[in-house]
Amino acid sequence: MRPELEAVLEAYRQDAAIEEQLIQEILTVLAVIEGSDEGIEITRVRGDIRIDNRFEGKIIGHGDDGIYIDDARGDVRIDNRFGGSVYGHDDGVHISDVGDRVSIDNRFGGTITGSHDDGIDIRDVRDDVRISNSFGGRITGHDDGIKIRDVRDDVTITNSHGGTITGHHGNGIDISDISLHWQSRLDGARV
Repeated sequence: MRPELEAVLEAYRQDAAIEEQLIQEILTVLAVIEGSDEGIEITRVRGDIRIDNRFEGKIIGHGDDGIYIDDARGDVRIDNRFGGSVYGHDDGVHISDVGDRVSIDNRFGGTITGSHDDGIDIRDVRDDVRISNSFGGRITGHDDGIKIRDVRDDVTITNSHGGTITGHHGNGIDISDISLHWQSRLDGARV
């Protein structure tokens, strides 16, 4: 190849690499939600709630909870996979008074942290609760890693393939007042 064409091709490669780096930096900046109280607060919703925080999204509640949901009549789903991060000064995720199912997917490197209370605190749910924390997911609370109270159907927690659930001053998992039954799949993970 002629030297002048090689120089043009090399300049193009450098420009493409710089452009890709800028795109990644912009996407990282655009994926942050934070508040001086809650990162996200949702109350009195008559339908379904879906929060998608995948691919290194960040939700931060500096003064209270990372995600606070209260009085939802439909399903509540939080997808925090692939490096998503939820941090709350109190609870990482606080969900109460839900008329249908609750599911939290924290697999593949997701992190949920409650700095001064629980990693996940779920109360008063009228249907199933499912938490998936496999493949490097981490749920950490100052008190309990996961606290679940007053569920009128099944509770399933999957913590396998390198998942970690930690309660620094309480329990890894603390469940009570379940109407049907709860099951846990731990498969050698740390709780």
